[in-house]
Amino acid sequence: MKAIHPIAENILYSLRHPLARAGMAASGCTITLAVIIFFGYWMPVNEDIDSLSESVNLERKRIIDDTRDVQIYSAYLSAIKQLSSIDKKINSPAGHSDLVNSIDSIALHRKVAIISESYDEGKERNGYTPLYMELALQGDYQGLSEFLVDIRSLPTWTVVGDGSISRLAGQQDLVKAQLRLVTYHKTVK
Repeated sequence: MKAIHPIAENILYSLRHPLARAGMAASGCTITLAVIIFFGYWMPVNEDIDSLSESVNLERKRIIDDTRDVQIYSAYLSAIKQLSSIDKKINSPAGHSDLVNSIDSIALHRKVAIISESYDEGKERNGYTPLYMELALQGDYQGLSEFLVDIRSLPTWTVVGDGSISRLAGQQDLVKAQLRLVTYHKTVK
């Protein structure tokens, strides 16, 4: 007969004791119970959690997509409303002198002084001719910011192409601005 390893021999000897047997039986039952809980309860619950998490993510994505669609539709409606206004402004019969008078009127209303102004007509492109206006303005910051906002009220489609605002040397309340305005109008043939 083969000799048994001394450690195995000690374990077999310990199993003769009734408490050791009860402990082994309790360990076996505990392991069996743990396996049953793992496969019977924890795994299905974990799968349910994963499934619920996936459905929450899908619902979140749907809500985000719906919100984005609403925002795009709102922007589209706003653009449609503004399109007629822009079309009117591009096709405006207002001439160069009308534009100069309108800018002077806005500057006077906002207490902004026009230091210098120059105008240059650009080349016709895609049926539209740009008119470039270089303006040097001086006034308080509030008046200049309101002047910029009032540019939208001009009878023509005019945008600020470039600009800079700086504090006037030696004056705390006054600022000067260099603006390049661009007015677009349909080329008349």
